Amino acid sequence: MDRTQILRAAASLGVLGNGANSAPRIMAALCNPAVSSRQVAALIGKEPALYARVLRVAEIPLHPVPGEHAYAVALGDIRKRLECVATAVQLARWAEAMRGYFYFQVWEAANRSQGVAPSLNDYAFARLHSGAVKVTMMLLDVTDGYELPPAEMEKASTRAMVEMACAVIDWDNDISSHDKESARCPDGQNLRDIIAREYGLAPEQALERAVAMRDRVMCRFLNLREQVLPTASPQLRRFIASLCHWIRGNLDWQATTMRYQHASAITGRARFASHPSDDSRLPLPMETIAWWWDEFPN
Repeated sequence: MDRTQILRAAASLGVLGNGANSAPRIMAALCNPAVSSRQVAALIGKEPALYARVLRVAEIPLHPVPGEHAYAVALGDIRKRLECVATAVQLARWAEAMRGYFYFQVWEAANRSQGVAPSLNDYAFARLHSGAVKVTMMLLDVTDGYELPPAEMEKASTRAMVEMACAVIDWDNDISSHDKESARCPDGQNLRDIIAREYGLAPEQALERAVAMRDRVMCRFLNLREQVLPTASPQLRRFIASLCHWIRGNLDWQATTMRYQHASAITGRARFASHPSDDSRLPLPMETIAWWWDEFPN
């Protein structure tokens, strides 16, 4: 099944809905770049039991997926293609990251349906998974033709850099997408809204605080990178370089994609600064991510 077929399925099945075609809709939505994570969360939230069935496709080799509409095999097709190029270790990493993504999509959907506004501390942790960035990061070595050994992937320093890269990328996404999301569905599940609510700030002040948080984490990432690189293996060096490319590439994409071109979107007036707005070496006041600073000496 190629990309054209998947997108045709998305159009024919729709994004939201109930009944027998709900699982195919999840598949189509996951594979359609025009569909936001919030729309996927809404779909999963309407029928959360389906998420377990869909996720099972990522976890084990089921060819074909039993009892599902043909389009529901989209995720299975991705896994089957991965089996041709990835090792068993890499497949397991990808499936585990998918599990985290699906779990926090349900978390987001539950927040919306119940009108729950998460704390900044909780959101900082959840956002490491809810944007699906970690799913793609688990494929960086696959696409580059090598395997990062488990002993290096599971090092605390590597895990911290992966988490920080996820945070920076997803926070950049929140900063850029806020205006469009607020116009379409102002549900408060965005970093800028959460900062404004938690600190009692005006929108522009919340934007400045969000950028400062992002910059402080970016500085911490770069600081830890410089500590790790001198003794890193060639594979780990390649992996860290890919994390850096992901961060910068995401900024370039967000600045040009039509997805975030809104009348008042920040993407239209964003500029690269020569210095970070916050380069403090102190941890951000969130216990769920404080270990990025506490675990390693500055």
